[in-house]
Amino acid sequence: MAKRRTSFVVDFNKLRSEKQSKSEQALMDVYDLFFTYIENNANLREKVRAKHLFKHKTQQPKEQAFDKLMNLHFEHWFAFDYVTVIGSRMFDLFIRDQKEAFTKPMLDLCGHLMLMTLEPVKIMKYDHTKIEVKRLMTGEIDYVYPFLFSPVVETGNIAFMRIAPVGFKQKVIGPVFTVYGKEENRVNTQIADAIRKTDDPNQQVRLKRFMKEYGIDYLRYAKM
Repeated sequence: MAKRRTSFVVDFNKLRSEKQSKSEQALMDVYDLFFTYIENNANLREKVRAKHLFKHKTQQPKEQAFDKLMNLHFEHWFAFDYVTVIGSRMFDLFIRDQKEAFTKPMLDLCGHLMLMTLEPVKIMKYDHTKIEVKRLMTGEIDYVYPFLFSPVVETGNIAFMRIAPVGFKQKVIGPVFTVYGKEENRVNTQIADAIRKTDDPNQQVRLKRFMKEYGIDYLRYAKM
């Protein structure tokens, strides 16, 4: 008598959901470890230097203390974009010092977080779960999902946000700011000019470098 062959049906939705959960947990773990690392390892002199530069780039009064929102913008710029006196970013130093403690999902995620920039997008639709955006540096339409922070945005806004792939979703990392209405034409012109000046095979690499260095400068045009 022939043996009955057992049939296995792969539940791809379940596998996808499990992978997404692992990726999001990895993001939470990296985020927690990273900001704890900064708290314990960033020296006061470096932070003072960074605050002076941040205020210069965003045209904040030198004597004015940061409010809660501005401090969040500063902390994320300091974490991901600011270049220290030794020529490294805090996230690069964190990976170098802590990578032995990372799981594979955490290590994979770090590569994306290292490359992300504060980039301009146009808000197409926001339903408080996900945001449909047009990424102005590429022209692509994407769906992005807030992580830890709930952005205050409206359809039609020009906004700046850090976006990184986390599993199957594009996550918004850190606080978001929108451009004040009367400044939108100025910002659009500057972005278009940056794109035009980098019209070559390595355009996206050059644009990322540009936004890594100058993305926070657009905070001077923010609606706060």
